Amino acid sequence: KLEMNEAKQTVESLERAVPGNPEEAARLLAQAKLTLLRLEESGPNNNEQFELGRRAMEQGVLLAVTLRDSLAFERSVAQLKPYYAINTNSPLRPTIIGLELLFLIVENRLSEFHMNLELLSEAERSIPEISFAIALERDLMVGTYDLVLKAQQSMPSPYFSFFMSRLLDTVRDTIAECAQLTYKTLSLSAAKDLLMFDNTQDLSTFLAKFPNWKIVSGKGGGDNYLIFDTPQHEKSQSIPALKLISEHLAYATELERIV
Repeated sequence: KLEMNEAKQTVESLERAVPGNPEEAARLLAQAKLTLLRLEESGPNNNEQFELGRRAMEQGVLLAVTLRDSLAFERSVAQLKPYYAINTNSPLRPTIIGLELLFLIVENRLSEFHMNLELLSEAERSIPEISFAIALERDLMVGTYDLVLKAQQSMPSPYFSFFMSRLLDTVRDTIAECAQLTYKTLSLSAAKDLLMFDNTQDLSTFLAKFPNWKIVSGKGGGDNYLIFDTPQHEKSQSIPALKLISEHLAYATELERIV
């Protein structure tokens, strides 16, 4: 009974520490796991012990995203899943599932994403934490990157911010690559709007990733603008369009003969 009380107090302290004191939470999580392990060795697992274990593992998942540790997140989710396999009645379960779906999107593990979706009911898919990740994956697949960038403003939980920031970085890189193939020059104000940055400082930090792009002062006090890497344009313009059309027509003719 003393160890059960100790486990309960440790888990409650852990739940309070995770949002604001991750270093203390990491210590409490290790302590909670040890205490629960001793309880498991001393006798059969009862309902109270099971619930404490689930709550501790859930906090382990939330602590991992607070610490921005993807490996710890994946490991903690794996440790939590056996609890959810026995009992899905947890107020944090939608947040945990939404986080895992978002993680799979960021890692580009879309087959696992859809396998996990198949395990959810229609009612579960409509829960905000879960539908948020589903909508993000759909927007990415159809290329509506502006909606993906705007999604940061409507996250259902602050714990989503870690994976969202990683996803937004990837999306902005994709938009930037498309922009340099589409434009020869672009004003900085237009680039800021295109990439959906709130201020020029964040834009400047992002542009530092592209050393070949040049920022040129606008004439007559006008807006500064970007000059994109010219070899990219030359490469895109050098595609032998007529040759490709001719080859496609030849393939189509051959297929018609076969049919």
